[in-house]
Amino acid sequence: MKLSGISPDAERNAVLQSLGAIKIQDGIPFFTNAGLLVFTESPVMFLHQAYVSCVAFRSPEKVDIVDRKDFQSDLFSNIENALSFVERHINVGAKIENTIREDVWEIPKVALREAIVNAVVHRDYLETGARVVIEIYPDKILVSNPGGLPKGMPSKDFGKYSLARNAILANRMQRAGFIEKLGTGITRIIQEVEKAGLPEVVFHYNYFFAVEFARQKSSKKGSEKKTIVEGLNEGLNEGLNEGLKSVLSIVIEHPGIQAKRISEILNRPLKTMESQIKALRNKELIEHRGSKKTGGYWPGKELLKKN
Repeated sequence: MKLSGISPDAERNAVLQSLGAIKIQDGIPFFTNAGLLVFTESPVMFLHQAYVSCVAFRSPEKVDIVDRKDFQSDLFSNIENALSFVERHINVGAKIENTIREDVWEIPKVALREAIVNAVVHRDYLETGARVVIEIYPDKILVSNPGGLPKGMPSKDFGKYSLARNAILANRMQRAGFIEKLGTGITRIIQEVEKAGLPEVVFHYNYFFAVEFARQKSSKKGSEKKTIVEGLNEGLNEGLNEGLKSVLSIVIEHPGIQAKRISEILNRPLKTMESQIKALRNKELIEHRGSKKTGGYWPGKELLKKN
């Protein structure tokens, strides 16, 4: 209730009932689905399908998973955690204006956030066999949720009018500041991507609804970087086992990454990771930069020579 700006002194059940979060039957309060999603720490205990899955793939095909996380907290945490997951697996640069540093994502953060919020708020929560999924590929990002266009909305009206599948949930998310204005999410996604000079967003809607972003490195603007990364990856085939290849691939894709984070992504013990990193350093395929506390690993001299 704090996020919604509701006084802590207000009578709890009265507030929850006015928000559509509970219903009173025979004097006993029961959570509605919207109430479970917004006001419980772990909605999946009651709605098993109410979680968000994030998956990063190494190739354009749906194989060879680099990282995967299922987020099962409250809706607000799930949205922020999913966005953080995306940030870890895409290119994030920086620009400085008037001495202020600002992160610049290869796909605008605002557009990605709107897509994730839209998927969580407008999914069909009666569909128990599916969930919200964020898939990250080298060439695209796909944000999907069960439930196509809201019932009664023809495809020609998509993006023109607002028709919320979960009206109570949408209103609560707006009040908490997660939605700027109802009905503007799709427009904001399109505008932010267009402003960044990226390829048009593609929307898919039938049984599922999906937002597809083309990644910047597959566009003309990012073609030079793509060539470098593809060249570096050729070095993976020279005398390395699969374990070393997977570590090297992550360092190539995420220069500056730390050993602890690599071990989390690959789900390997830190000691094993340190041994594999040492092997790659001995081959001069990666190098350590910075202090032990803040430094990370980067493609090394031998790999750069080969490309």
